[in-house]
Amino acid sequence: MHELGVRATLGAGRDRLIRQLLTESLLLGVGGGLAGIGLAWVFLRVLLLLDPGDIPRLHEASLNGKVLAFAVAITLLTSVLTGTLPALSASRANLIGFLKSGGQTGARGSRNRIRSALVMGEVAIVVVLLAGAGLLVRSFIKLQQVPVGFSSTTLSMKIELPETYGKSEQRHAFYQTLLSQIEALQGTVATGAIENLPLGGSKGGSLFRVEDHPSQEGQMLDGADVTPGYFSAMDIPLIEGRFFTEEDVSGHQKVVIVNQTFARKNFPGRNAVGKWVAGFNQDVSEQPAKDALTIVGVVADVRDWSVETPPQPQLYGPLSGPDHAYIVIQSTLPREDVVQSATAILHRLDVSLTFSKVHTMREVVSESTARRRFQTVLLTIFAGMALALALVGFYGLLAYSAMQRSSEMGIRIALGATRMHVAGLILRQALQLVVVALLIGLASALALSRLLASSLYGVRPWDPTTFTLVPLLFLTATLVACLIPARRAAKTDPMAIIRSE
Repeated sequence: MHELGVRATLGAGRDRLIRQLLTESLLLGVGGGLAGIGLAWVFLRVLLLLDPGDIPRLHEASLNGKVLAFAVAITLLTSVLTGTLPALSASRANLIGFLKSGGQTGARGSRNRIRSALVMGEVAIVVVLLAGAGLLVRSFIKLQQVPVGFSSTTLSMKIELPETYGKSEQRHAFYQTLLSQIEALQGTVATGAIENLPLGGSKGGSLFRVEDHPSQEGQMLDGADVTPGYFSAMDIPLIEGRFFTEEDVSGHQKVVIVNQTFARKNFPGRNAVGKWVAGFNQDVSEQPAKDALTIVGVVADVRDWSVETPPQPQLYGPLSGPDHAYIVIQSTLPREDVVQSATAILHRLDVSLTFSKVHTMREVVSESTARRRFQTVLLTIFAGMALALALVGFYGLLAYSAMQRSSEMGIRIALGATRMHVAGLILRQALQLVVVALLIGLASALALSRLLASSLYGVRPWDPTTFTLVPLLFLTATLVACLIPARRAAKTDPMAIIRSE
């Protein structure tokens, strides 16, 4: 402002001063816009790396001409708006008065209140974003701690048999040979096969009836066919009864294995082994029902549909000769060695076949939670960027306020105030603004957190941990941002202030 007073004294008109301030604003805005476009290019690459795979056309996102044109337009509009209002205000001020006072007095009052209100609004918005990000992070951590019920180190590989394997007996013999040779490999603990992996998203359900249990309309049962070694390879423990045998696979006996949820629901307080299960449309007047399946074992629950969904009643049947299946292998050897050895065995059996979708079960679980992880990381990045911007704005407000009050601080020090007392004045001013803004932000976050309820797992929308840590985080960050203005104010030279006055 002192500079403007000098220019006005030397004959600069109001329009000249406005043009100068607008030019400075545009230069700053254009520089910030170019930096923003560069950051957007980097962020876009990070976004594609975080792609969960189920967001339509995300891979087509790019900084094309339309996006750049929009960015340039917004940059120019923002620069003009943020430069015009201060320019008009400064050009209408009594610049001679500013010149006489060294630029230390003048426009405080309402304009200071407006600046404070803007910063408080920015802080409140940041608190809302931080609370939302905190809820999603806490939810994702809870989700990662959910026991899925199977080994995370088990290796899975998909195989699809061509039409040349037309007969079920031919396919069954192929799988039996493949699994037996893989199991004979050094380091192999167990191996098996299943038609569809847990968390694979391609499950099916069917109506059913069980022995000595009243049928319920619409009750569904999730089914999966597995080989005898599947449960050992997946490290799914046996609770009651036994696993499948090769005699069960051959079809001489109509048997099934159920999970704990099925047993608890249909046979509470009783042993499920030896009971029968029948299709809903089968005649159950007979005891047992015609074509009923006998339960020979109960295994532990696994998360089959999704990690978020509790285990559902599940029935396992013996896998005979499917046209496709997932081979699961538990081995003490490194993944690369297991894949290489298993592929060599497969090519010896049929050189035209190959494995696809080679993953550990840990990777399968990670893929099933990819969308939730994507949302969490994205909102956390936005909240972090907003926090950084809010701290910059807060620092700028305090630095400007401390500069305006430099005369006051010098006089206070000259009259005996300690430098700690002066620094405390700046910090108290900051804390007053922050506390009010935090209260507004927390109230807004509590009201808006209900919108995230459907995206949370194991965390309430008003999670006390999140709504305690967010204010503490922001207060800590604010105090750090306030240290520099407070320190500068405390180092004010009272003699220099008195001489200038």
